[in-house]
Amino acid sequence: MAVMENVVRVGKTFKVRKRIPLECRDAFGVTGEFKTVSLDTTDKREAQKRAVPILADIDARIAEIRGVTTPAPTDQRLNPARVEQLIREWRLSEIKRARDDIYNGNTDNRDPSETSHLRYALQHHTTIGKIADFDARMADVLSVTALHPVVARQDEREQFRSAWHDVETFTARFATDIHCWDEGEDSSAAIPVTTPTTPSPVSTARPEGGLTALEIYDKWAPVASIRLEKSHRGYVQRLDEFLGSKPISQIEPHDMARFKAALLRFPLTKSPDIQRRTFGEIVAWGETEGLAKPRLDPATAWKWINTCKNMFGYAAKNRWIEINPADDTMKKPPRKRNARLPFAPEDIAEIFGKPAFTGFSGRADEGYRKQPGDKLVKDAKFWMPIIALYTGARMEEIGSTLVREIRQVDGVWVFDLLDRGDEDSDEHDRSIKNDQSRRIVPLHQKLIDLGRVDKVSDPQTDGCDEDEAEEAVGGLVVTGGQSAAVFQL
Repeated sequence: MAVMENVVRVGKTFKVRKRIPLECRDAFGVTGEFKTVSLDTTDKREAQKRAVPILADIDARIAEIRGVTTPAPTDQRLNPARVEQLIREWRLSEIKRARDDIYNGNTDNRDPSETSHLRYALQHHTTIGKIADFDARMADVLSVTALHPVVARQDEREQFRSAWHDVETFTARFATDIHCWDEGEDSSAAIPVTTPTTPSPVSTARPEGGLTALEIYDKWAPVASIRLEKSHRGYVQRLDEFLGSKPISQIEPHDMARFKAALLRFPLTKSPDIQRRTFGEIVAWGETEGLAKPRLDPATAWKWINTCKNMFGYAAKNRWIEINPADDTMKKPPRKRNARLPFAPEDIAEIFGKPAFTGFSGRADEGYRKQPGDKLVKDAKFWMPIIALYTGARMEEIGSTLVREIRQVDGVWVFDLLDRGDEDSDEHDRSIKNDQSRRIVPLHQKLIDLGRVDKVSDPQTDGCDEDEAEEAVGGLVVTGGQSAAVFQL
């Protein structure tokens, strides 16, 4: 919407931010590029309504001023050298203004998403059409009307696009490096004039370099070689919030170092009201109201950084960026030892004294069976914790065990996990955590006393054929019926 392009949020309040042409700024009493008017509301819809008459008034004043100060169309005479000079002067003044704004603490209040799309569109001459006010902006710089023939000339449009792209590039860089531009060295540089037979130096830029980290994640996720979950996208979204939707081609190692430092101050809270805030707002909350909350563990922070590192590695492999900015951001923290204490006897008594193990009421297929009663259903919810207690095996290992993997070794019943992760054609997800996970897990005598393990050797006696018994993956989780051949009183 045209109105929303000029309505920005500053803190909690919306304001009108209208670009004023150079020749009209004295009349408006502005020293910079924009005229800003507070809308005195925090409601987006109300801000849009209030902005309409204010913008109309500003436009009317600009038209009135131009009617007095702007030469008639017949006097708007330009030549290539003059156009090049005007664009170069505008470019230098805008870069200087952006640097001075950052130096004086005046942050860029534009919508990060809109700014990202603008910078992406400025990267290549074929995407100029995606910039709604390109012609008007160019006409302002040249002090002509948008209908002047020079505004439609391809060479001049390319000159202005390149200059505007430089302005946006340095504006983004100044946020992290205020000294990345030398005015003295740049002031005499001329903008190269392109011709139809001489491609612009920036025309070969890969458009993906203008995408944000979150947009690159969505390209990487479908082809990633690692298993991704919803939380991984959340990590990248928080990085995108931290960087203000910065294009990936402009993300530097220093940006990732700052992100890591902020991560280690990130407070842990499950409050929906807090989680809905941006990354920076949550960190700020943690340093005030949430001061008592624990902080993100370094091992978890490494997972965030490593996800970004893998994503940037994909972008670098495709030559969308020159380097991986997260390459040396954070080393994996050493594994904590003895971080988890064993259950005490009273803990075990508390767990297995619940109605799920002693008798419950209500439906067996819902909830956690919290209400005492006289029902006792010996399914996965019953057997899984008991088997874990007496074997020490992981839940995933127990749940994915095949019937044929419960066998005797030298007269001792065991879970045979030696072949886990070796079957390329295995239709089930039976991956292992590490090589040490391939092992023999003896069955405690208590399990043998509770169940009828001997029936595994003759599955047909329990109403299922040998193939069904063989496919009883996680008999306690998936099939239920075949699990009766293993554990049932």
